[in-house]
Amino acid sequence: MHQSEFIASVCDPNRAVPAFITSRANRHDKRFSVYRNNVIVNLIEVLERGFPLVQKIVGEEFFRAAAGVFVRLHPPKSPILSLFGEDLPTFLETFEPVQGLPYLADVARLEIGLRRSYHAADHIPAPPRALLELTPETVAEARLQIAPSFMLLRSRFPIYGIWLANTGGDMKPRPGAEDVAIIRKGFDPEPRLLGEGEYEFLQAIRDGAALGDAFERAIAISDGFGLDESLTWLLGNDVIVSLKAG
Repeated sequence: MHQSEFIASVCDPNRAVPAFITSRANRHDKRFSVYRNNVIVNLIEVLERGFPLVQKIVGEEFFRAAAGVFVRLHPPKSPILSLFGEDLPTFLETFEPVQGLPYLADVARLEIGLRRSYHAADHIPAPPRALLELTPETVAEARLQIAPSFMLLRSRFPIYGIWLANTGGDMKPRPGAEDVAIIRKGFDPEPRLLGEGEYEFLQAIRDGAALGDAFERAIAISDGFGLDESLTWLLGNDVIVSLKAG
């Protein structure tokens, strides 16, 4: 009970200092105000580190102001701050000052995906020769285990193009929806733009579908989906942990 009251008081400057907080010098009001301010400032800095692309798009001053509003409405739910801000995309969708930037929430989701991938458990990737161990009779029923660092994101906005344009790319984003995979080969995750049918294929694989069923879902979207090409880049980027015959 005291914990929830304490958190609410820290995040709301209009709330009184909790009654259970006292000090010998009777200066707990002032000390608590200093503590409250330090907590908010530290949480804003966590968001700055976690969402550099969002900050670049809206500007540093605006981001800090918006982050201050967010922190007070959505205090951390866990003592582990590495993923603090998971509610930021939903917040941005209804935050009136950024309604002219409808893609901003999905940009934030992309940055959350990159952080999740970075902090995901390590894995031993399957060797490229794993494909050679499958026979024509077993390919359709084969199942892939995907690395925990692998993420998928579907957006009605060109979020890959926005990311690329703001991280050193020299091309402007093209209007339209984009599907993105986040891969981590080594230590640093990065997004990869997916072609037609690849999102459906990868989502099916991640859901545990057999290779043949996943392929059927992909070609239902695009007749040009290439199974060999997709498996090659998955293996080449350490996405597949194991590949087993059904």
